[in-house]
Amino acid sequence: MNKKYWNEYILQLSKTSELYAEINNSEESLYEFINFNKLFDDVSSLSTIEQSKALNFILTQLYYGENAAFREVKKLLLAAKNKREEEFLLAQLVDEKNHIEMLDLYIHKNFNSISDINNNLKSAIDAIENCHSVIYANLGMQIIIEGSAYSLLNFLIENSKNTVLKKMLVKIKTDEAKHCYFGSLQLQEISIDHELEDWIVSILSQVRSCYIGGLSEICGKKFVVEIDFLFPQVFLLLKKIGFNIESIKQKIFLHAI
Repeated sequence: MNKKYWNEYILQLSKTSELYAEINNSEESLYEFINFNKLFDDVSSLSTIEQSKALNFILTQLYYGENAAFREVKKLLLAAKNKREEEFLLAQLVDEKNHIEMLDLYIHKNFNSISDINNNLKSAIDAIENCHSVIYANLGMQIIIEGSAYSLLNFLIENSKNTVLKKMLVKIKTDEAKHCYFGSLQLQEISIDHELEDWIVSILSQVRSCYIGGLSEICGKKFVVEIDFLFPQVFLLLKKIGFNIESIKQKIFLHAI
């Protein structure tokens, strides 16, 4: 990486330190910041308790996703093919560590403790971590886990009134965009077959079940938006790599039936 990049990166780390202090000192109300109602078919508003549980659930699952990304990037670093790839993954490792610490701080400050990982998300992460393939690991972590996190963060940011939370989410989303882009560059010339597509569908279906199913259960309402809520970034990246997105969407729909 060139000097200009590292100077910018060091500046971003400084801003992250300032953000830690803002999170720690924030007195903003947790219950006034977001509107989840557009996601559901019931027009009645969520109670403050339901809203709190929904936010806690999303941030907690993002926290587990960031922990998994940190572990997976360490493995990808060992398989780096050149200096440029190694330097980017080292920078991403620092990003993931910062995300974990920010989310941990925010969750403990506002919800006192971190709840358990959703079983569907755990199954998706386990499948990625046990795949023993750089291609599958890049697709699973850099494209699907990071890409779905990008879309979730985007939803929260667009609907947020809490300025400190919004700053944290914007920081994480900006980093996730870089990670997704880099992951897609590593996958430009891969061979796509039915086995790989079916594996991707399996991971996407588990992530979908985590968030769609988890939020529906917590809020007691039926979703009116489905995979477009979670996967616009993922589908964009997969399309660039060369996957048939309509085929993948149809298979996810069949998984959900």
